[in-house]
Amino acid sequence: MSKVVVYPGTFDPITFGHIDLIKKSLKLFDKVIVALSDGNNKNYLFSADERKEIVSNALFTDLKIDESKIEIVVFSSLTTDLCKKYNSNIILRGLRAVSDFEYEFQLAGMNRKLNNNIETIFLMSDVENQIISSRFVKEIARLNGDIEKFTTKSTIKSLKKKYNRFLIKILIFFLMTINNIIAEENIMILKLKDGDVKIELFEDTAPNHVKRIQQLAAEGKYNGVVFHRVIDGFMAQTGDVQFGNSSNDNFNLSRAGTGGSELPDLKEEFSELPHDRGTLSMARSQDPNSANSQFFICFKPAPFLDRQYTVFGKVIEGMEFVDKIKRGDENNNGSVSDPDKIISFK
Repeated sequence: MSKVVVYPGTFDPITFGHIDLIKKSLKLFDKVIVALSDGNNKNYLFSADERKEIVSNALFTDLKIDESKIEIVVFSSLTTDLCKKYNSNIILRGLRAVSDFEYEFQLAGMNRKLNNNIETIFLMSDVENQIISSRFVKEIARLNGDIEKFTTKSTIKSLKKKYNRFLIKILIFFLMTINNIIAEENIMILKLKDGDVKIELFEDTAPNHVKRIQQLAAEGKYNGVVFHRVIDGFMAQTGDVQFGNSSNDNFNLSRAGTGGSELPDLKEEFSELPHDRGTLSMARSQDPNSANSQFFICFKPAPFLDRQYTVFGKVIEGMEFVDKIKRGDENNNGSVSDPDKIISFK
């Protein structure tokens, strides 16, 4: 009857220490079951299937060991149950140092209690391999150290591939985080009487105008400013922080639309961005470089404004609340009596 030995372990990854024991056991037994533990109480670098492939490549491809005498299996049961499955009553364990002995002694005793036919034998790898552990190999590989003395070429390749994936994932996560931060900085909420309007600012296209809008909003200048000119099917204009702020003493509805902030006018930043529904664009006089604080939101596409006004943002949520802004008198260029106002802009 052939003698079968079960060699259990995590092999995460396999090292020359493991391989040394497998070679020694082949001289003592007819067959070696290399059993890869897949328990839930460990954080494995490689999955069970990955480890099985790595062990196979190391033993049969790199080292050309006879496949007929080795079987590689994955198990999540008791080792004693695995022994029973493969008609083996011998468990192989490795000892690297005295510090291993106490744990291995207890483990062997427990296995014997579970099945009194089970015997555990201990082998030591050659001196040069006794210091090697999977944990140290992983740590050295993670830090891009040389591990050629500790494991096979295909295993090294698998480790590098795994850690490169980790680096890529970390890089992707970092870039996504940065992009999210940047995106959040370029998102503003325009609070209207019927709900919040989420606006994306186009900092890349109109950096100076976006900076102006953000500055005035941060200072609370837009809070309480009315929509003084609203033309149905076209746009709603607001942003006169000088005469259009209903909460200020300077509020003068008849002059709303003629004022601006104390800051200087801005040089135009015309672009190819179209005036679509939901577009935010800067209001100005006939002078292309006269935009200051006023802006308008398009109800519908207005292509005749393209490349004539600076587009600085667009509504991405809540356009239905913009649609509810009170319309003005069509016969009076959209002027609004008792107009709606910006509750807050931040």
